[in-house]
Amino acid sequence: MAGDEIGRRVHPVTNRLMVYVAAKPAPRASLDVTAEDTDELADVRWVSLAEADDLTGGKIYGPVRDYLERELGGAQR
Repeated sequence: MAGDEIGRRVHPVTNRLMVYVAAKPAPRASLDVTAEDTDELADVRWVSLAEADDLTGGKIYGPVRDYLERELGGAQR
């Protein structure tokens, strides 16, 4: 279920406009995920904020990271 817009920017590597939107699984939805567009995504999976930081080298877009910290109860950097 799509929610509010978290932020938007022109991505510094791809130069594409990126719109970041909060979303939650619909009730009774499967939490299984797959990377359908393998040209854009090498992998997709559920991770903790700490694991996301490790995977991205701590380079999560600031407004997205702030949102995740609020939603996940103030996770540490």
